[in-house]
Order: sequence, then structure tokens, then C-alpha cells
Amino acid sequence: MFCCLWLAITPIWAQYGADEPCNAYSIAVNSLQNPDKIKIAASINTLGAPNFTNSTAATAKVQLLQPTYCNGFTTTTNDWWYTFTVPYSGYFSCNFTNTINRQYFDWVMYTSSTMTCSGSTFTEVASSSQCTANGMQPTLTQVGPLPYGTRIYLRMWHEAAFNQKNIQSYEISINEVAAPDDVPACVEPIFPPNNAAIFQNKVLLQWQTSNFATNYDIYLKDSTLNSEYELVGNSTSHNFTVDNLISSHVYNWYVVPFNKYAESNSNCQLTNSFTVQASPTASCLTALPLCIPGSILLPINRNDSTAGTNAQYGCLTEHTNPTFYWFKVATDGNLKLRLTANPAADVDFVVWGPFYGLQPALASCSSNAYSGFPCGSTLGEPIICENSATYGGDIEIDSAKAGAFYLLMMTNPSPAATTVTVKTFGNNKATYDCMPTIYEFSATPNTDCNNNTYSAKFSLKVKNPPASGSCIVTDNLGHSNTFFAPFANTLTGTITGLTANNAPQNLTAYFTDLPALSSCIQFTSPAPAPNNNSCTTTQSLNIDGLVGNLSGYTSQCAGKDAAEPNYCGATSCKSVFYKLRTAQQTSSNILNIQFKGGNLATNDCIKGLRLALLNNCTTLAPVSPTCVQIPNNNGFASFTGLQPGTDYYLAVTPADCSSYDCSWNMELQGVGVLPVVLGSFEVMSNQHNNVLQWQTLYEQNIAYFEVYRGFDNQHFDKIATITANNFRHGYQYQFTDNNISNHTNFYKIKIVFQDGTEETSVVKKVSNLQASAFSVTIAPNPAPLRATVNIHSQRADKGQILVSDAIGRLLATYPITLTPGNNQFTIPTHQFQTSTLFVNVLTANGTHHTIQLRK
Repeated sequence: MFCCLWLAITPIWAQYGADEPCNAYSIAVNSLQNPDKIKIAASINTLGAPNFTNSTAATAKVQLLQPTYCNGFTTTTNDWWYTFTVPYSGYFSCNFTNTINRQYFDWVMYTSSTMTCSGSTFTEVASSSQCTANGMQPTLTQVGPLPYGTRIYLRMWHEAAFNQKNIQSYEISINEVAAPDDVPACVEPIFPPNNAAIFQNKVLLQWQTSNFATNYDIYLKDSTLNSEYELVGNSTSHNFTVDNLISSHVYNWYVVPFNKYAESNSNCQLTNSFTVQASPTASCLTALPLCIPGSILLPINRNDSTAGTNAQYGCLTEHTNPTFYWFKVATDGNLKLRLTANPAADVDFVVWGPFYGLQPALASCSSNAYSGFPCGSTLGEPIICENSATYGGDIEIDSAKAGAFYLLMMTNPSPAATTVTVKTFGNNKATYDCMPTIYEFSATPNTDCNNNTYSAKFSLKVKNPPASGSCIVTDNLGHSNTFFAPFANTLTGTITGLTANNAPQNLTAYFTDLPALSSCIQFTSPAPAPNNNSCTTTQSLNIDGLVGNLSGYTSQCAGKDAAEPNYCGATSCKSVFYKLRTAQQTSSNILNIQFKGGNLATNDCIKGLRLALLNNCTTLAPVSPTCVQIPNNNGFASFTGLQPGTDYYLAVTPADCSSYDCSWNMELQGVGVLPVVLGSFEVMSNQHNNVLQWQTLYEQNIAYFEVYRGFDNQHFDKIATITANNFRHGYQYQFTDNNISNHTNFYKIKIVFQDGTEETSVVKKVSNLQASAFSVTIAPNPAPLRATVNIHSQRADKGQILVSDAIGRLLATYPITLTPGNNQFTIPTHQFQTSTLFVNVLTANGTHHTIQLRK
């Protein structure tokens, strides 16, 4: 919604308008919430007033048509001009009021053919009551629809029947009005149902449709990490898929509808919650042991995973919501198992076997964690297949042999989760080996973002743990916890000193006296420390147009420390910093900020907030006033004396230094105050080209981007022009430069706005020296115990050594750091059970070498 750009003091000369359109004085538009807040008061033909003339032959070469229906308008009629911008809704009204003499004006409104006034052709869009003597009295309502940002020129003059030199005083106000279509109603989340559990790392969110809504913004937050709501996407339908969800985390979400005029019902926050349920049994590779008698939960809303590529499923034509378990026979005999679902559900299943022995190595972990079975086509045809509409079924195998393994897959096509009990029946003679089993392994990362590290608290649940040896829980970089026998059924601990890099991480647990008893989990590490916890790492204000709503909070992981200068009353409080930039040309030097309370469930800014607007991050010199107090997160702050085209840094600080979790919601109201457009700009070097990527934080009235390259930091040539998309939430752009120097290349981006103003990015440089010689050898080969990988490189580099088996399964990953010259790394080949290995060397520079290694 377009909020008011309010005018503080109107210069005396500006009160009279302007003699020609291209010098027209700009009138601010009132918001829907504040009609008639701003009124332009003026008198004409007073002593010393400008001597207005007729502007039909304007010096700016504007093509003006004679106003229609104005019979008395002549080439000698004196006229004067104002201008304003069409608001977000595309509709506005004009209100004129006489204050002295009750004389009348006529007026007409034009749009121009170009963004700049000079040289434009003006087109009439509205006029006052056909230029009659009543033209001054009515309020013209709901002019539109016109595109947001369109420049309107208002032309005024005396009625020809009156003396044009009479003194006349008047007031003008321009108000935004709503579009004819209603604002969309709040929408109710439908799926997943509130407090539901899902069994995969993505979910299709669905909600009710809303009349007049053309698109929806979707907001999501990870409640387990106590994060804030983030905009995760926009949809023109009533559903949206969210992926990369974290197992065992709780998420909340809501939807904001917009109509075709970009009006939203932003006060709606009808939230739903769902939990991502850990689901380790969704495929053959992650089948879990089943101790008989036992029970199996059959979920819904799970990926339609398969047992493997080209697996055979017998009588099953589909296998929705699959769940995989295996069991082991301890003694010979007839095997009879009955499967019963409660609550009743149409459960289908297949059984493969017998197998003798388990397969090693989960592909995602550098360990010997077992995968269970040779999945895929090697499973062969199932020995039992049940697809009748029953609530389970029977498994009957004659003369089962001790040591045999069987793989059980169950599917649940019903719309509700169910639990299947597995029990023996009849003349069952076989017994079952309830061998030690890891049946749950989870980890929760805890951030210590003051130094960009974190810890992972883990829980390992084991049935029938071994009686001797040790249990080791380790990550892929060597951090570990060790437990010694006798083992509890639940082992808990914390891995510390991990790097917060927002990247996937593995934890592996294994028992030294039973190597097959091992498990691996993967999670995403926390993001690095917040990027606005000091003035030099401020967050750019991401707002639509000239106004916007922003929220923020302080915590122990954000804010300056006591060593930073004191600029607003205390040195020990945590602060959050924002950066904004004023427009190159502004009609006011005032920034107003309206605070509207907290935006989190716990709002404990006990003594309110302190606010400072800084000139720079070196001296931390504040503008006037030096410090503003905002009680209880609600209040109004105003800063004056802002200069056009200047960066400022806004610091928000809790007044109570002992309160770290302090939240707020604020709205900026300032004429000419713009957010910083460019969020990031990076250049990546490939072997034969450079790839430029830049991310805009918001886009409004951007015409295009110009890409410049230089071979030094002084002289640049334009090499490309990229048209802007003008997406209101920003956009990521990419350009590939195929004509690079073999030395160092310099790049910068120029943003060109539709009004002709420009903004230039920082300069990025990248080295494109030719890739140096590179070789890889392995000795000995064969290597039954260990092998040495020798890598010769003429440059420093980083990369990985990947070890896989003959069918492409990843067995181990070793990070490597290369220095110029020879580099040696050892692979413990004895830990791999397969006889043929493939060693793949990858570097950050793009080099790729693969060598076959035999044990």
C-alpha cells in the first residue's frame, strides 16, 4: 500500500505552483489511512506573486493540446502547474477548497508520453466539470486505473469570465483511493492440517482461495530454531511447494493475498503448524531391522520412493507411502507372521529374500554404515506379494533357514496413518534374531553465532546394545564423542567446535565390537552470524518503493559489543543496524519512522527502544536529534537534515541492556528515502569465462543494468546491457563474459533508473591466470591395506577425494588442501569390503581425475 510522503514546510515560491509544466511543484499523495493529511495552501496574484503566463508554447518544447470543453480558454489565459505520482492502487482523488474570495479555477490533468517532462506529448485524463464556473467545488474521485508511478501534471487557471488579477487563495489535497475491486479476504490454511506430521523434506502447502486475489505471498518460519517468518515464495494458485525442510523440526506458515493492484490484506496471519517427522525407512537403502513381535508405523504424505532402480514389485502396480524393514531368522523352521493394521487401512506389502549378509556403506556418509540390501533389480521378483483390500495379511515361508535375511516393504494408500503389528501365528517354528539395532539417531544444532561456530546435540537410541567395546559418534571432520560399555539404551552427547556455514553435515555412529551396528544422519549447519550486528555489516533496507514495513529483533547473536563507540546512551547494549540511501533528488530532508510494537510472541523490550541515525560507520556521528527514545516499541521518530544521494545507518537498540530478545515492527515514512538496491555482486572464474551474478533487494522503476569490464581499476568499457525485470522482491541476474583477459579482470554494474538517475556497484576483480599442470598417481595398486594418492599441482587449491564402488555408490569422502608441488594423501583401503574401487579427485578449479584401484 502506498503510504504518505508527508511534506514538512512548503517554500513560499512553491505555494504558487509553477509557470510551466517542467518546473511544476510536486505534491505528495496522502495514503488511504490518512486522507487530507497534506494540503497545499497557496494564494495567487498577491503582492509580489509570480507573473504567470500561458504555457501553450512552453520553453521545454512540451506539446500541449488546447483543454477540451473550455470555451473561454485562450492563448492569453494565465495558467500555473503542479505535479504528483499515481499511488500503488492506481487510483486517486483531488480535493480543491477556496479559502478567500470564493472565486473559481478551472483545471485539467495530463499524463506525459515519456518519463521526463521535456519533449513530451501531454494527454488529457481528467478535467474540472467541463470547465464551468463550478469547476472548483466538487471533489474528483477515483481517477484511474493508471499505472503506479505515472507522473500526473495538473494545469490550473482562472475562469476567463473573471478578472485574472483578482487575489485568490485555495487548498489542494491529492488522496489515494482504493481500486474498485475489494481487498482480498484473509485465507485459511487447509493442508497440512494444523499440528500435522509429514514424512518427507518437502510439503505442498494448500489454502482457501480468496475473492479478488490474483496471487499470494507465502511466509514460513522454523519454530524449532526460533527463526523469524521469511517470505519463501509467491503463487498465482492456491498451493505452493516448500522443500529442504529439516527432519524433526516444527514449522509455522501463513499466506497473504494480493489483488491485481498489488493491494494486500497484510493484517492476516492465520497460521498453521506442521512437524517434519523423521523417516529413515522410506527406501530399501535405509531399511530398519524388525524385532518380532513388533510394530511398524505406516505414514502418509511420504515420497513415492522405490526399493531401487528397476526394482521388481510383483503384483504391486503402485507403492505409495513405502516403509522398508528387514528381519533375520535365528533358527530353522516354518515362518508364519500375521500383519494387522490398526486403525483399519488398506495395507499392501511384498517380501524379498532370502539374503545372506548385509551390504556396507551408506552413500551419504564416509563410514561403514550398513545399507541393508543390494537394492534395485538385484532384489529380483518378490517371494510374497499381497495387494488385496485387507487390513494386512500373512507371511508364510516353509523351511526358513537360520541366518537368512528377508526384506519387507509395506505401502499405505489410505489417507490416514496406521500402525501394523507383526506377530507369529499357527505352527510357526522359526525364531528371530533381535540383533542390536540403532532405531533412532537425531541431532539438533545449537548456534554460537558470536564466533560463527555451533554445537550439535545428538541422541542415539539402541536396542540390545553390545556388551563390550566403545561407541563413537563423529562428524566428517574428526570431531567426536566416545562412549564405553556397558551402554545405556539412549546415548546423548554434544559435538562442539563445528563451523556455522549453512551447509550439509554428517554425523556417524558406530560400535567398535560390532562394525555392522552403525548409522549416519545428515542435517544442515546453522547460518553464520547475522550480517547486521555492527555498523559496518549493516542490512540494507528492503522496502517497496519509498515506504515499507520492516521488522527486527536483538539477541545474544546480534549487536555490537562494549568495545564499540557510544553513540546512543549505552555501550553494553546489543544493536541492530540498517542502511538506507536518500534519492539523488528529494523534495524533503526528513525521515520519519513509525514503530508499531513487537513482531514476535515474546515482546520483552521492557524499557522500549533507542534510535540513532548515523552519517557513517567510522565516526558514528548521528544526525539530529542524536538519540530518540521509543517507549514500549510504539512511537514515532523523526530525523531532519538528510542530504540527497547519501548513505545513512540506522541503529536500533533496546533501552534495557539486560533484555536480549527484543522485537519490533517499523514503517518508514520519508520523502525521497530509498533502500539500497543492490544486495550482492559476485564474479566467479571458470576456465574460459567469468560469470557475474548480482542480486537486487528490491526493484522499482529500474530501466536496465550496464555491465562494465576493465583490465585495470581505472578504465572500463561497457560490455552488456541487461533489461531489468522490476520484480518487487528483487531478482538474481547473471551474465557470462566470454572475452576475458588471461590476467586480472575488473567488473562493475551500473543501475540506470527510468528517470535517468544512476547507481554504480563496487568493483570486483578476478584472476584468470591459465590453469597450471595437474597430475594424479596412486601407489601401490593393488593396495590391500592402504594406498597413497599423489597429487602434483602448480597452484594452491582445495577439493575432495571421492571413493566409490564398481556400481557407483559413494563409500568415502576426504576433503583435501593442495599446495604448489607434490601432495600426498592416504586412503585406508582395508575398511572397504569391495575389491574394486574408483578414486575420483575433484578440485575447486574444476579439475577432475578418476583412477581405478584394486585391493
